[in-house]
Amino acid sequence: IGALSLPDMDSELYKSDNLHPRENANIISILTFWYAWPVFLKNRKTELEVSDLHKTLSSHNSKRLGDQIEELWRLETAKALKWNRKPSLARVLLKMFGVQITGNLIVTMLAELGAVLSQPILLGELLGYYSSQRSKSYLYAIGLILCTAFSCLTTTPTTLRYMEIGMKVRVACTSLIYRKAIRLSKTGLGKTTVGQMINLASNDVARFDVFCQFATYLLTTPLQVIIGSYLMYKEVGISAICGVAVIIFYIPIQLFSSKIVAK
Repeated sequence: IGALSLPDMDSELYKSDNLHPRENANIISILTFWYAWPVFLKNRKTELEVSDLHKTLSSHNSKRLGDQIEELWRLETAKALKWNRKPSLARVLLKMFGVQITGNLIVTMLAELGAVLSQPILLGELLGYYSSQRSKSYLYAIGLILCTAFSCLTTTPTTLRYMEIGMKVRVACTSLIYRKAIRLSKTGLGKTTVGQMINLASNDVARFDVFCQFATYLLTTPLQVIIGSYLMYKEVGISAICGVAVIIFYIPIQLFSSKIVAK
């Protein structure tokens, strides 16, 4: 009975006018997640019903993402044949999501390299007011508050944005795999198995979610270490470098341990 009623339920939900609240939300609402507040107010005393669900964001639509990546993949394969090279999925994904990743990366670098590293400097200058009666201490206090506020307002939205990009990459690649699978000839089907396609669509593409969340830290973390080491060296001398060296020394040990655990 549930299987028979499911299509009707999905059809009604699809035709619903319950627009996703983030679809037309402004930048302040997105940064503060204010667009989600009506859902909490409406359902604070009752359980969520199917009618309370919203439509998928238009930018998350699998057909839309599938059409985009399929068109880009066709262009990539045509260029690969022209230049006698293998088509690259990485090039396709960069063309499709490069602008979104770059914008998010700029905000992340401003937060991690600007706001986060500025906080201890401003705090030190503010504390210096009590020891040497430095002037303009209120400027340091305002700067500390602004840096903290900027970090708070950008960390969660950028993290969510990275997760969203990873999900869109996964959906696009899954759609591309599905479209390729239903077009395979009998000869092509003989060279692969259903299990391989299921593994690609379920396990392998899921790595994009994790990669998009932490890939930017491969760029920002070394810069943070370099800048932070320099600032600490100015304050405490060579002792700071020794402490950082000990931390860096443990990185290859952790990599080696993770490989052993993975086996």
